[in-house]
Amino acid sequence: MLDSLIRPRFDSALQKPSDLFLKAGMGANFLTLIGFGFKIFAGLAAALMLYPFALVVLVASCFFDGIAGTMARKMGITALGSYLNALCTFAGAGLFVFLFSLGLADSGIASAFVLLSFLVMGAAYLAHMAFLKRDDVTAPTGGLVEKSELALFMILCCLMPAFFPVYCALFGLLCLTTAGLRIRAAYQSL
Repeated sequence: MLDSLIRPRFDSALQKPSDLFLKAGMGANFLTLIGFGFKIFAGLAAALMLYPFALVVLVASCFFDGIAGTMARKMGITALGSYLNALCTFAGAGLFVFLFSLGLADSGIASAFVLLSFLVMGAAYLAHMAFLKRDDVTAPTGGLVEKSELALFMILCCLMPAFFPVYCALFGLLCLTTAGLRIRAAYQSL
């Protein structure tokens, strides 16, 4: 939802850093993995209730993920890059929520709900994509929840951790709505 508004601004701002990383011999896949590592550390910091540190590390993760995307769009998107991007996005989000919940004793139900919602949304997306690729059909883009909304969810959790259950409920509902929209799109296109 927000990616189409935010990406053009970030892409232009990340052109120079992406050029520097390319000159240093670092590719988009490597930077995707670096961003994933930072996301793990952000979750660990949140588990220890070091929320300001978790926020800084999370922003670093978003920075590397953004540069990786800018590089990929500039150099050409590859199957391996798309795979790593999806894997690191879904695994990183799941790990972040799981680790964040370890620091908040009463957040089990909220964490389980958002993880289930994110899983359903991811499954709806990936299953639809697999069949579209099989049939050589162009995949639809967009949705209520994309990377920008995911980053916003995680940033809000670090900024105001007391509202973690509320953020989980709201983000989970957005994920389920997105899953419903993707299931409907799959039903119409397959």
